[in-house]
Amino acid sequence: MAGVIDPVTGEVVVNITSLLGEMYRLPTHQVFGKVAAVQGLLVEVSGVQKNLSVGDRCNVVARDGRIVPCEVVGFRNARALVMPFGALEGIGLGCRAEIAEAAPAIYPDDSWLGRVISGMGKPVDGGGALGAGEAAYAIKAPPPPAHTRKRIGGKLDLGVRALNTFTTTCHGQRLGIFAGSGVGKSTILSMMARYTNADVTVVGLVRTFDIKIYAHLDVDRFDEFA
Repeated sequence: MAGVIDPVTGEVVVNITSLLGEMYRLPTHQVFGKVAAVQGLLVEVSGVQKNLSVGDRCNVVARDGRIVPCEVVGFRNARALVMPFGALEGIGLGCRAEIAEAAPAIYPDDSWLGRVISGMGKPVDGGGALGAGEAAYAIKAPPPPAHTRKRIGGKLDLGVRALNTFTTTCHGQRLGIFAGSGVGKSTILSMMARYTNADVTVVGLVRTFDIKIYAHLDVDRFDEFA
């Protein structure tokens, strides 16, 4: 349900607009197939190839009831080839593969500040369910056209004197940090995340190690965002 817990009353406050949006997105019927083969990380699904296209999503139900989201990457011999977003343990021949919504979306909300969220918009920090905002944003959205993007703005204070002095950065600017292992890339990123003069700081960790995640989630560094 789209709602958050009121810190004063302890009651669940429901956002009617976002709730109606979720209701309209519910499928009117369920289409599913069966797992026909598994080769490494590639799963072949039969029976639904006419209802799927490259880039569509489906949910494979493991024998223990666990849901493994997958994405269609191709077709072969009248079967859909899907790649999982999770572990394939417990998935075998005959497991149910349900077609998911074609354009999955998330509903960002101010209550997400200080939370750790996966790339699919799910909480991974054990802090409970996420509140839902009013507007839906597609998880897989195309970048905005170049001619609609804003120009580089004024100077941005990164909170690190060395960077402010030698690599002056402006609003809207991209900055790359390249160095060998153990030099301090994660440390400097953590410093920028904490001290940059910005209303909100979002740290995206793509294909990184758990130790890097722990470094960015250090309580001493992010206590003001919790």
